[in-house]
Amino acid sequence: MAKTKPTRTTLMDDLNIDIIRHLADGRKTFKEIAQSLGVAENTIRSRVTKLIDQGILRIAAMVNPSAMPGHYTAYFGLNTIPNQAARIAQEISELKGVISAVCVTGRFDVMCLILFNEEYRMHNFMFEELTKIHGVTVIEQFQIFKSYNHRCRYVL
Repeated sequence: MAKTKPTRTTLMDDLNIDIIRHLADGRKTFKEIAQSLGVAENTIRSRVTKLIDQGILRIAAMVNPSAMPGHYTAYFGLNTIPNQAARIAQEISELKGVISAVCVTGRFDVMCLILFNEEYRMHNFMFEELTKIHGVTVIEQFQIFKSYNHRCRYVL
């Protein structure tokens, strides 16, 4: 029997939201979460599995890039040819170093957050990766020089 792609049918009820809040502490066990919420450990395990399977939740380590030697992040604002922002954001999301790529309102069509280090620098992204994407008309970069609660998944 072929496996079907999961659909996003899980209701985001209060319990699921409470579970997600508890998972912000990545070291908390399902047992601890269950005790805190007054439900069975299997309920927590089942709900977390369902949220992951449906693409609603992803559990990942988050790092502070400025605390890692040689690492930094930058935002890029991009304008695109008409009606291509979604395709371009999707393609950018798959490039090396990309933490996120989103379609936005305002002066840009797409914003993306990129992680760099001593081996993979901003010029590598601009001239080796970003040039793979057809339809980008304007690029403006914003290097982060001070952050207060910036955490991201490690993508390099």
